[in-house]
Amino acid sequence: MGGTASAIRAVLPRMRAQQWGRIVLLSSGAADGAPGLEHYAAAKAALRGISRSLAGSAGPAGILTNVVMPGLVPTAPQRRTIPAQALEHLAAQTPTKRLATEDDVARVVVFLASAANASVTGTEIRVDGRRPKGRRSRIPRRRGGLVELGRRAPNPDRTLTCANRHSPRSAGVLECC
Repeated sequence: MGGTASAIRAVLPRMRAQQWGRIVLLSSGAADGAPGLEHYAAAKAALRGISRSLAGSAGPAGILTNVVMPGLVPTAPQRRTIPAQALEHLAAQTPTKRLATEDDVARVVVFLASAANASVTGTEIRVDGRRPKGRRSRIPRRRGGLVELGRRAPNPDRTLTCANRHSPRSAGVLECC
């Protein structure tokens, strides 16, 4: 958070002098809570508070501040560590039947940072395919077996175990946020 606050403090005086500016902060769905990643979740949630506060204090000077919250965006390194079957399962849970891409996120950021954005401020825009709330998943990763949130899965021989948090039968390797 220190780096974000320092960067904002550095650019605000010039933006105020110009009576124009755009601040786009990148957060994640972890801002809604991420068990086991509390410090990360708190930092990402703080970005929302900063954005909303700046929207009120800097908005009158023509400075718009927003947060982009990407969901799982399978980058090349992630595609090497997350089984394709897991990514397909996650994509199937979205209305579009696809996961967001790096380009999807970039297009939102470019719009928010541009003059084309004349009034969107103090908001969070999720770029996550809008999976249903309450359905969190752990993503199995390949590295000598499955990994759950940095720990080896109990059964590294399984390639994918689908889990529905609401099902008493769920074994729980695949539960993604």
